[in-house]
Amino acid sequence: MTQFYNNLHSLDAFDGGFLKAKKHISMEIVGEPSMIYFHVTCPFELESITEKFISSNYPGATVEPLYDYRYFHENTDQEYISLDLKKDDMYPITKLDDHKTDPINTILNSLSKLNENETAFLQILVRPKKHKWNEDMHKKVERMYENKTEGINYSLWDFISGNLAKSEEPEKNKELTPQQQENLKAIEEKLALPCFETNIRLVTSTPTTPRSKSVLRDLAGSFGHYNTVDQNKFELIQTSKISFLSRRIRKLNQALFRIWDSKEVSVLSGDELSQIFHFPDSRYNKSNLIKWQGYKTFPAPAGMPDEGVLL
Repeated sequence: MTQFYNNLHSLDAFDGGFLKAKKHISMEIVGEPSMIYFHVTCPFELESITEKFISSNYPGATVEPLYDYRYFHENTDQEYISLDLKKDDMYPITKLDDHKTDPINTILNSLSKLNENETAFLQILVRPKKHKWNEDMHKKVERMYENKTEGINYSLWDFISGNLAKSEEPEKNKELTPQQQENLKAIEEKLALPCFETNIRLVTSTPTTPRSKSVLRDLAGSFGHYNTVDQNKFELIQTSKISFLSRRIRKLNQALFRIWDSKEVSVLSGDELSQIFHFPDSRYNKSNLIKWQGYKTFPAPAGMPDEGVLL
């Protein structure tokens, strides 16, 4: 799946043009009581190339156009939460090698516990991040190496006025600790890859508010295994009923209509994204609720006649 994201990053079609918003695609895993679905939603002009990228990376897959599915049942309560990186976006989450099994199985397990008239889904809006961001972050890492520290927080006024206290100045001769060196190496590995801006959202719908919140907590908890001690982790940005009702409704509408939110952006590499969303593989994803393709298509044998007798 990493190659799929790398292919997407190479497209210029995501640029909206002068005074137009950038385009994005939506990667979604939808859970219902008896089935788990994987969906990709994209603008019409990206449909053909997205289908080609999926087929080239998953030769056995068949891409089927689908009318938008029904998210919520009648007389149900909806709960929403979004996820954001807690530290600076250049700090990575876990690597695939850090996991003993496919990390997406934890998400699938949470989506497999739904009852009648219950729905839950993970939605990740994705659009390429320009390479300039990687270059700027590389320069920041270089300064960290030069200052022999992982990061020093100064105010803008300190830099403008030049009034940095001696106690705050970095010790030029102080060597980085092994852990700091490891952290900077992990950052460099992330910056060497194509990166994406993302909106990560979780939505649940059940007949009662307590049940909706319970399912949402369980689904949000499945992201805990992407957290690292010394690098980055996901934090929850919750919109509760205590806040303005109009804001809560707006957030739900953003998820339903896949509207980009520039205030809740996390930057992830293609490798990091592929840990959170990838199409299922029967060798590693054993959930019996996954909606598998029920048939296979094969090309016609070579040398077939173009005309003949109709029987």
